[in-house]
Amino acid sequence: MSASLYRRRSSRAPTFDLSLAMAILSGPLYLQFLITQEPLTHAYVDRVLHALFAGMGNPG
Repeated sequence: MSASLYRRRSSRAPTFDLSLAMAILSGPLYLQFLITQEPLTHAYVDRVLHALFAGMGNPG
């Protein structure tokens, strides 16, 4: 993948709060893996990421 294509795909809105996203993301993953000791499946991680990005979308 070219560097310019990578930057385009990995760019985020200037208002996107990466620290908040990581805090929101880490909770469900730690709970699933460490507390309930259930496996972290691709489907579960996809659902968590989908919910995270839907909730942190553009306001308004």
